Order: sequence, then C-alpha cells, then structure tokens
Amino acid sequence: MNCQRAACSEEANHTVTVVDPAGVTAVSEVCFDHARSAKVEATRSRPRPPHRPDFIDPVTAVECGDCRIPLEESSSLPTGDRQPCPVCGSVARHVAVTLHDTLGLSESINASVRRPGHGTIAKVRSEDSFTQDLQAPARVERLIDHEHDLYVEKIVLWDDTIIETRAKLTDHQPG
Repeated sequence: MNCQRAACSEEANHTVTVVDPAGVTAVSEVCFDHARSAKVEATRSRPRPPHRPDFIDPVTAVECGDCRIPLEESSSLPTGDRQPCPVCGSVARHVAVTLHDTLGLSESINASVRRPGHGTIAKVRSEDSFTQDLQAPARVERLIDHEHDLYVEKIVLWDDTIIETRAKLTDHQPG
C-alpha cells in the first residue's frame, strides 16, 4: 500500500494512530518521510493548555504586632500614620507576605535488554518532554526492539491525546 499523503508514491510503512480525549481515533498509513509530519499535525490540532500566569501577586496580611488581630491597613503605612489597634491600642504591626512559585520536575527512564552473544536486543525510553507547538508538557515512550524488528513511539499530550507510531525497525530510517 502507498503512503496516504497526496502525491507520495512511497510505500506506507508507518502507522500513526491518534486517539483524542473523547476516544475518537484516526489512523494514517504513511511512509517514513511523512510519519513525523503526521505527528506534528496531530499535535498542532490539539488545543493549547489554559494560560497560567507566570507571576502571582504576593498576598500581604497586616495584624496588630501585640494581639495579632487582623487590621485593614496598608503594609507600607508609616508608623506615625498608623491608627492604634482597636483592641489593645498598640501601633506595632506584624506583616505576613505570602509568595507563590511553581517548580517543574521531569523524569527519564532508560532500559536495555541484552542477551549474551547478541548484545542489545531492545531499548525502552520513557521521558517527560515539552511540545513547542502547544507550549505544554508531554510524555514520550519509545521501544526499539531489534529482535522483533519493531519501533513503537507513544506520545501522550497534556490533554491525554495519544499519538502512537508503529513500524518495522528496519523501515524506521530514511529510505
């Protein structure tokens, strides 16, 4: 069977399957040269994640410095301009500032299967990634199985869309 891309007469040797979060499945039979573009198009067809602000304003709370009752006044009010605490009469203040930040972590796992006298017969890699097109995280898993002549790549996008590519390992190279 030929590649499903228009004007391409190459043999279709890669299956690209896309399953969206609603379970709708699309399957493309394409050549090596069009497998990547099929994955890119599938990625670009998905929505970007909701925007999260890079900076969240600090939260400031002003309390009486002696009795700690919450007060409705600016944290930058000079001492001479403060009104005495309505409970204890103090002009001392305790100001609490809460800051927010986000820390991103990622992981990567590699495994190899070796057989004495045969060397590496299979490799598996699972890693967190980032899609530039969506500006969003993704999970990428790859299986390279020399023994069974199999290449499998599975990408899980931020919205749980799955993009899977399958091919004979011997076909997964420029022809």
